[in-house]
Amino acid sequence: MRIRWKFLIVLLSISLIPMFVIRLGGQQAMRELGKDLATQAKNALIIETKVALKRLVEDHARVLKRERELLEMTLSLLSSEIQKSLYSTHDNPLLETAPYFPNQAMRLHEHHEQDMYCSLKPQGQCLPFRVSFVNQGVYINNLSDKKNDAMDTATRMTTILPLNHALKNKHPELILWQYVILENGAATIYPDPGHLHVRHLYHGTLLPDWYHLTKEKNQINWSQPSLDKITGNIVFFVSTPIHDPKGNLLGAVAIAVPLTVFLHENEHIRMLSDHVNSLLIRVETSSEWPISIIAQESAHIKRHMHWFATASPEWLESPDKKQLLAMAEDLKSYRSEVREMVYKGISNLMAYQSFDEYGTALLLIVPKEDILIDAILMEKYVHDRIDEQIVFTGIILFSIITLIIGLSFILSRSFTMNISKLAEAVGRVASGDFQTRVRLKSRDELGELGKTFNKMIPALEERVYMKQALDLAVEVQQSLFPSKTPFVEGLDIAAKSLYCHETGGDFYDFIDASRGKTNNTAIAVGDVTGHGLSAALLMATSRAFLRSRLTQPGTMGRIMSDINHLLAKDTFETSQFVTLFYLEIDHEEKSFRWIRAGHDPAILYDPANDEFLNLEGPGPALGIVSDYEFQETQRLKYQSGQILLIGTDGIWETRNPEGQMFKKQRVKALIKEHSSDSANHIMDAIISALLKFRGGQLQDDDVTLVVIKID
Repeated sequence: MRIRWKFLIVLLSISLIPMFVIRLGGQQAMRELGKDLATQAKNALIIETKVALKRLVEDHARVLKRERELLEMTLSLLSSEIQKSLYSTHDNPLLETAPYFPNQAMRLHEHHEQDMYCSLKPQGQCLPFRVSFVNQGVYINNLSDKKNDAMDTATRMTTILPLNHALKNKHPELILWQYVILENGAATIYPDPGHLHVRHLYHGTLLPDWYHLTKEKNQINWSQPSLDKITGNIVFFVSTPIHDPKGNLLGAVAIAVPLTVFLHENEHIRMLSDHVNSLLIRVETSSEWPISIIAQESAHIKRHMHWFATASPEWLESPDKKQLLAMAEDLKSYRSEVREMVYKGISNLMAYQSFDEYGTALLLIVPKEDILIDAILMEKYVHDRIDEQIVFTGIILFSIITLIIGLSFILSRSFTMNISKLAEAVGRVASGDFQTRVRLKSRDELGELGKTFNKMIPALEERVYMKQALDLAVEVQQSLFPSKTPFVEGLDIAAKSLYCHETGGDFYDFIDASRGKTNNTAIAVGDVTGHGLSAALLMATSRAFLRSRLTQPGTMGRIMSDINHLLAKDTFETSQFVTLFYLEIDHEEKSFRWIRAGHDPAILYDPANDEFLNLEGPGPALGIVSDYEFQETQRLKYQSGQILLIGTDGIWETRNPEGQMFKKQRVKALIKEHSSDSANHIMDAIISALLKFRGGQLQDDDVTLVVIKID
């Protein structure tokens, strides 16, 4: 890709990427803000609704308490009047039982005929029947052994008809029926439902459950919600016993209270939701589910809500049974509470408050979706507004992008024109045309770059020539090393040099050192001070002196002294010198002879005795003292299995990243560990360990080693 297009991409990236990032960040921030606002609104609505529901059920509980007290007072009054009527001194009470308030009675009849006094059918229809507000329904149990007494008693109880009528007139919706049942078999009901319905006072010889409960407790008693046999509606029976002046039980009086009226709905509930579900529930102890549904409300008739008993046992079921158990505990303890719970697959708020000792309670269920509808609408509105802003800003962004692309194209062309000229000039120089020059019409950094480029070309030409010379020097130096190790019967020899630069000062050599005698092998390992080209030149000179002098007669000491004298003349002004370890192997005598000219001693390992020996010897480095006379050192009779290593200090002075040296102890340990291997394997093991020890650091000195294993 051309730099022009790269520069264009850079300009576009610098200008457009921040815009996209800012836009996306702003868009995300706006969405998060809308989400946070909706969440906060939802939480606030939930909290507000919980408070309102709890207040409603608590207010309802207080209203129920007042109505219970009112009904109990009414019942006490009715009981007292019945006792008076039973022990009245009137001879003919029937004469005083003419219809009272006939017009008002007819008004009550007309008002309640459709609403309260109808038979509720399973389909929800309510078929009206006529009741009389001017008469009592009277029933005499023919199976009773006190039939005559019962007839007299029933006649006397007609005197309370005005009170029955007055109570009904004062509480027309609260009181459905007024019952009186006596032990002697007499019973009355007000208003009179007619002969078809009076039979519900007795079921053969069986009396209603509320009568038995009142007789058992001998006090005012509230029954559990049950089905009214006449209308089919759910009612409460509030009953109290009747006693004679001596305290003996005569019977019981009861008021049937419609559940619909008693649990009338608060007008504020429908403000929360149009889908409020009202249930009458009770705590159960012998079931899998802790709460049963006694009745539920139906809103088919607008003027009054109607409660229907469940056709079969139903339970308040939820996936969160732990919440149901907590609700049951609240009901047992008469605590009002609002809980979030899933019911019939929908998340709801449930408010409840028990109102009797059976754990019976009114449960209001409000769908959370209805409560959160305002928050959901607000969230939708915010998202719609955000989408509008995204479209609007997208149009603006597109216009800006078009403008930026045009400007970037123009700028990239003007900027890269000079760069193209430079690139063309560089190409010509790379092909070897060092006469190339570039002319840039620019006063900025590119203009300065053009001037510098023109100055650089001559220097570059000179460096190219130097590089060529250096490559030639490397090639020449590499050719000075032996192409292969010599084959010597009874000896296994390996050697290698590793330079830290292209050229170096280390060297090794294998030379024929017979000098007119039996064949001897000479091995030389040298190390020139410094690195690079100067060390390489001195190394080549030292090698040439050594090879040249060995062709002439003389002892090892004389040969080394002559070489030292020659080198001292060359290194006098450079202060350079050469360390050298020179070894001759006498194949007939099987012995070593050596001279150590300032070099590190060679290392000899004897596996038979498991000992190391350093091949020491006197003598300074070559090129320092010109008139020094060197003396050879001899060790006779080398043994089979012995290993000799001649190396330069670049081996044991190699440092790791922590600055620690490799040292000769590691070299000796490696020789000992691989003493059974070949010379080449021993050399490779030392080099591998050296590279691993150095880690990723660059090599800072030349490394040369020769390994000889006596076979």
